[in-house]
Formats: sequence, C-alpha cells, structure tokens
Amino acid sequence: MADRSAPVRKGPMRAPERLQSWKEIAAWFDRTERTVQRWEQQEQMPVHRLVHNKRSSIYAETRELEEWAAHRNDLLEEPEKPS
Repeated sequence: MADRSAPVRKGPMRAPERLQSWKEIAAWFDRTERTVQRWEQQEQMPVHRLVHNKRSSIYAETRELEEWAAHRNDLLEEPEKPS
C-alpha cells in the first residue's frame, strides 16, 4: 500500500521560502506534479495563483506547506470513531 502521508521536513530549511511552480512543489515534497496538484484540488493544500491575461502562475510558501502537511498527517493518524 502506498504511503499517503505528506513528508514533513525536519531540521533547518534549505529550500527557498517560496516555490514558484508545480515542479518545485513536487520536488520539495519528493512526489510527482500530479500528486501535489491532486492534494491542492482534493485536500486543500495551500497554493496561490497569480492571474494573468491568458494563464495563471502558481506559487506556494514553504511555511504554509509545512503547516498543511503536519495537519494532514495528524488527520490521517487519527483513529476512526465507531458509529
């Protein structure tokens, strides 16, 4: 079974504080671009959009991603409550 948890970075941050593309976000999480796009769509991963005339560009703050990943891991680790 695949590991569904988002890795949480430990120790000093070496990555830039702002990631400028899906590719950079995916590399930061060590996941595919499709996976992080799915997290943004289905699991409210914080990604910001800058709207332009034809297309928008995206960016993400590493601090926000760390907080989101920690909260997401907490939710995945909670035991299910019996009905």
